[in-house]
Amino acid sequence: MDEGRAMKYGLIGEKLGHSFSKRIHESLFGYEYEIKEISPKNLKLFLLERDFQGINVTIPYKEVALSYCDELDISASKTGVLNTIVNHEGKLVGYNTDYYGLKFMLEVKEIDITEKTVLILGSGGTCKTAFTLCKDLGAKEINICSRKEEEGFISYEDIEQQNFDVLINTTPVGMYPDNEGLPVVETVLKEKVVIDVVFNPLRTKLIQKALQQSCVATGGLLMLVCQAAQAGALFVNEAKSASEILDCYEKLNNDLENIVFIGMPSSGKTSVAKELANALGKEFVDLDVLITETEGLSIPEIFEQFGEEYFRETERKVIEEVSKKQGLVIATGGGAILREENVNCLKQNGKLVLLERGFDFIKVDENRPLLKDKEQWKNLYEERKEKYEAASDIIVKNDGIIEETVQRILEELT
Repeated sequence: MDEGRAMKYGLIGEKLGHSFSKRIHESLFGYEYEIKEISPKNLKLFLLERDFQGINVTIPYKEVALSYCDELDISASKTGVLNTIVNHEGKLVGYNTDYYGLKFMLEVKEIDITEKTVLILGSGGTCKTAFTLCKDLGAKEINICSRKEEEGFISYEDIEQQNFDVLINTTPVGMYPDNEGLPVVETVLKEKVVIDVVFNPLRTKLIQKALQQSCVATGGLLMLVCQAAQAGALFVNEAKSASEILDCYEKLNNDLENIVFIGMPSSGKTSVAKELANALGKEFVDLDVLITETEGLSIPEIFEQFGEEYFRETERKVIEEVSKKQGLVIATGGGAILREENVNCLKQNGKLVLLERGFDFIKVDENRPLLKDKEQWKNLYEERKEKYEAASDIIVKNDGIIEETVQRILEELT
């Protein structure tokens, strides 16, 4: 966007290519909300001109923007960081609605900080917000882990020696497009409450590892929606109820979440996925088609010329890239879940639907490398059954009419 053009409401930051703020604000309040990238050299002029009514402020300006405000709300003065500025007839007032967003998320998720020992990862602006909130909520002890070698911070090398109840990640580690980042070793997560303020992907690697260990864990999307609702209320003096905020969050989450079909060859994944994509208005993606386009060969040709291991590695690379996208309905190949890394990638933005089809409904295909007769199919199914079930979030029978199967899936998704 042109830095010189005025705006009424919007978001400013240095790099904003994948912000959800426009969708959230316009959904909640109906006003036009703009995304404006501003370089550090032009930030001062933009704020001094005051040619806006209300803005949100994100990385890397949450702290530096404080000095341009005429007045600070208690939320900003207590934390030493802001993310919202409102222009009151030429007077700029700074607020920290992230504080309220994080507080709301903790309440909804029934996470109690009182008398808990909290470890916060990162020492930037969001860390200050989390620290202040945890202190206000009565945390027993709050420690900060940082790569800065300064007094008062814990090093990442010392985390395994720390005793804590709640872990809050305020770093960008694991955030799109570097989704594979993990800020701490997974062994420290056992029996902890894990909060990640990162909202893209929906489930970071940190959150996935925590869930695999039966931890209470949540990502940052709900916090994002609530802080936006609080900011919008300041812009137009129109507060939103908790139910309105939750409705907006659930709709956004459903829009962003991928629906991923897994299961045996001939279970109907492609046909059902296409029909579901039409019903939901989402884009349909067939991973096998992407693989053939990538290689310029059919799957039987890939198996014949290069072998199964080569195919699986190509499949892994395609899954890794597709899984970073959102709002898709994805049909996978039958063996996509054989590698744990594939399942983890698919789950970061996706809900996995296992399609099961009765043996009598199976149609073999001589062109499938691993499915040339029914006996072979049956043996392969027995080998994979446990992995399919372990990877799935929903299991649906597909023994009848496609439309009926899709309807059952829609009911499971609501």
